[in-house]
Amino acid sequence: MRPADVPPLIGVGVDEAASLAVEPNGTGRVYANTPGPGISVVHAGGIGPAKVHGPLTAASLHVTGAGPEPRVRLPSGTAEKPSVERDYRAANRAIAAVPGAGR
Repeated sequence: MRPADVPPLIGVGVDEAASLAVEPNGTGRVYANTPGPGISVVHAGGIGPAKVHGPLTAASLHVTGAGPEPRVRLPSGTAEKPSVERDYRAANRAIAAVPGAGR
């Protein structure tokens, strides 16, 4: 596990038909040519020590999706108008949705 005084990991995935422009103050905006593509912000909690090789293990992966136009705030990873929010777990080489979680 990561020490309590270390900030949680945040990952940002950008669809191939989208881009994310981030201002110096951490405010980002998603741009895309069509209404579908966007970004995914992943808040990873409960991750063990980093390994060079091996599967991801995480007790909690909270994924926020944002399409074109919403603003994203980094490093908090929040989105103004998220298109989807879901929770997952990663273990034993598989990622599974947490039943009843997400918004």
